[in-house]
Amino acid sequence: MPKRDQQFDDYCNDMQMRMCKLFKDEALTLRGEGTLREHLYRDTYDSNSEEALDQLNNHCSNHHPYKKQDTSVRGQRENEIFEYDDDDIFECIDDNDGDEYKIDVADCNIEDSTSSDEYLYEGASSTIKDFILSMGLLKSNLGLPDSHTSQILKFISCILPQPNKCPSSLHKFKKYFYQNDKNILIKHYYCPRCTRLHENVENNIDRDESIEDCDIVPYNNSCDCEGEKEYFVEIPLIPQLESLFQRYSFFNKLRSQYRTNEDIDYSDIYDGSIYRDLTKNNNILSDKHNISFMWYTDGVRIFRSSKFNIWGFFLIILELPYRERYKIQNMLLVSLWFGDHKPEPNLFLKPLRKSLKKVYQGVEFFIKDLDSVAIVRGIVLCGTADLPAKALFLCMNQYNGHFGCQVCFQNGETVERVRVYPHDENIFLRSDESVLENAKQALEINQPVCGVKGPSIISKISHKFITSTAIDVMHSAFEGVARKLIELWFDPKFKNEKFNYSSLVEVVDQKLCSIKPPSSFARRSRSIKLHFAYYKASELKSWCLYYSIPVLRGILPDEIINHYAYFVYGIYTLSKASISHREINLAEKALNEFSSRFPKIYRLRDMSCNLHSIRHLPEIVRRLGPLWVTSCFALEDINGKIKSFVHGSMKPELQIVFNLDMYVKVHTLKYEWLKNDSAASEFCKTLMYPKRSSKVRRLTIIYM
Repeated sequence: MPKRDQQFDDYCNDMQMRMCKLFKDEALTLRGEGTLREHLYRDTYDSNSEEALDQLNNHCSNHHPYKKQDTSVRGQRENEIFEYDDDDIFECIDDNDGDEYKIDVADCNIEDSTSSDEYLYEGASSTIKDFILSMGLLKSNLGLPDSHTSQILKFISCILPQPNKCPSSLHKFKKYFYQNDKNILIKHYYCPRCTRLHENVENNIDRDESIEDCDIVPYNNSCDCEGEKEYFVEIPLIPQLESLFQRYSFFNKLRSQYRTNEDIDYSDIYDGSIYRDLTKNNNILSDKHNISFMWYTDGVRIFRSSKFNIWGFFLIILELPYRERYKIQNMLLVSLWFGDHKPEPNLFLKPLRKSLKKVYQGVEFFIKDLDSVAIVRGIVLCGTADLPAKALFLCMNQYNGHFGCQVCFQNGETVERVRVYPHDENIFLRSDESVLENAKQALEINQPVCGVKGPSIISKISHKFITSTAIDVMHSAFEGVARKLIELWFDPKFKNEKFNYSSLVEVVDQKLCSIKPPSSFARRSRSIKLHFAYYKASELKSWCLYYSIPVLRGILPDEIINHYAYFVYGIYTLSKASISHREINLAEKALNEFSSRFPKIYRLRDMSCNLHSIRHLPEIVRRLGPLWVTSCFALEDINGKIKSFVHGSMKPELQIVFNLDMYVKVHTLKYEWLKNDSAASEFCKTLMYPKRSSKVRRLTIIYM
């Protein structure tokens, strides 16, 4: 038999890749391994040598880019095919155009008997587990795309002593994370014109007779838009919860600090009236096994060159300590909406509603820390988001419309084509019952009633969906009121107004930039004149609560400083780690005083919905605890992490789901795999807990 050359191998590789992709599209698969090369070689050289063919097959098996999966997907037909591509993600391929796909990440079934407890090579000090976990953390923390990870694996495999058991391909690397994984990803198809779900008649997935039909999202059995289906993604809640309870130390971190003393200070959500009510009279949160959630959603623009957005719907477990509950491995991403348009919440959250009902009724989980099985129940206690997202998901008018406040019935008025909310001493708060009644009326007359456009599915999944929806201090107070005041004081476009002091901005900058904050501050102070347009929310928070009054005193008139001090005192008090009832009352008086005096110093047209909403913050604290409990500061970081999971324009929603899943698995397996005295353990700790400078600088403020 003639000797094979590199050009022939390259040609076979290319043809194999093309044919596999072609067959993948047609729901077919190549039979056996090295089939294409065998036939090409046989046809080319007309050789019947069995020995030569065996050598060729052995060579092909080491370079075959695809592996056939003999695994069926739950809820689908047995002849469906799983294929894995090193440059892509797992996909379920169905030759029947069903209305809903389930993607089950099953065992890769690679013919490899290597145990993860074995050492990488003879004489090595690190095991395969050490390497897999270290590489997984490196990939997650650095946001490495699959293509880069694959090249790194090949490089490491080459430089290690031969032979070694280092996974040399992305396929083999990922199998350690997805072995015996029963989590599924579900695509729900809908019509983009009439925004109705397409019912899956064959599998009856969307119908659940035990759950009453919801008029909010009717099923579409006679839609004429069959060719224009779009879909959103559900990441089932119950498997995610099951994974959390099977994690070491997760249950031990849960805490339910039930309050029997009504006079105790507010130090977390457990002290709010809504949480306390659910711990009394054998209610759901009186059981230590049960948990509560806070919902959060926001849109993230993924690509600069298009309007494509991703909307994730998250659930945060409130029983976790504050520093733990906002770690991405402890948060639950339960739904993903994507596209050029905003989500339809009543459609988007319908599948989640069914899962939440099951969790509310109770689900049996194995709890690792107890080494036993227990019934766990859960309830959505509250929610938070920025103003546009809240208006969208509560099905209410936005801040620039009639009755744009989601907390009270103040209508507002139009001043110079701007919607404003003048100070009113008599504020009538909305109740859950009144909003439901307004929703029914709006549905009947087909127009908003008191700012309510219609029924919201949030009312079906959240406890007291109106009174438990928070006002985010980051967007309302810091990015809203504080930013607006800096503009009014120092923006040259207001130079003809009596409250503008743009000529003194350089003096302010000199004092501001001379401050040397401690390392606990996220950012150093920057010039208002040069960098104000790029100020982050954390910078506005530091300015408002710590820098502004010392810097401005002696530069701006006392009338402006004294008025502004009411705002700073109110927000600072409500943001403390622990707040007494008396302090809440004082903060409420201060914020009301700030609102009532505002039009005497500034313009009426600047009394925005953000300024109006800060008057409701004391009541939010009474219901849900200090403002930092429901702040979006920690949650906004999640959006940045979500963007880092996307490495290409092909199916970004699936990239997010699978990269997030790997991130969570890495942080789960570290408790089982890492040994405290190993070199890999030290390396992983440097990735998980990067050292910050131990040098603490004193907060120095210069008065001039």
